[in-house]
Amino acid sequence: MKILSSNAHVITIPIQEHKGLETLFLGLTKEIKCSYLTYMIEYKSCKLYLTSNEAWKNELISNQLMNSCPIYDNAFKALERHESIVTIWDTVHHKRGVEKDIKDYRTSFDIAHGVGLAISSPEWRESLVLAGKRDDPFFYERVNSVIIQNSLSKFRTFIASRKI
Repeated sequence: MKILSSNAHVITIPIQEHKGLETLFLGLTKEIKCSYLTYMIEYKSCKLYLTSNEAWKNELISNQLMNSCPIYDNAFKALERHESIVTIWDTVHHKRGVEKDIKDYRTSFDIAHGVGLAISSPEWRESLVLAGKRDDPFFYERVNSVIIQNSLSKFRTFIASRKI
C-alpha cells in the first residue's frame, strides 16, 4: 500500500516553531522522557505533518520510507477501514530487508519504543506518535490516555486556529 506518492501534498511544520506545541513537547520530554513527537492530519488531499525531529521527517517523507514501514502500514490499513488503532511499535514485526533497515535507520536517529495512535472519520484522518530514546525500552509504558488526550487537544486547537 502506498501511503505517500510523489504527487502527495504534504505540508510539514516543525513543532518548535509554535510556542504552544513546543511547550507540549518540552512537557512530555520532562514528564515521560519523550524524545520524538509527531502529529499528522489528512483532510481532503492535503496532509499536514507536525514533527519534533525535522531530520527524521525529511528522511521519512522525502524518501517515502512511510511506504515500507510496517508500523505506518498497519495504521493506514486501519484508517482505510475507518477504524482507529493504537500501536506499540515494539509489538510490530519488521521483516528482513527494507522493513528491518527502516527500523535500524529510525533507531539511528535515537527514535524508538514508540506508541502510535491513528484515528479515522469519513472527513479526515489523524495520527499521533510519541517515542523515546533507543536505550529506553519501556518508554511506551509511560504513555497513557491522559497524555494522549492532552496532546490531541493541543494539536487540534493548533489546527483549528490555522483554519486548515
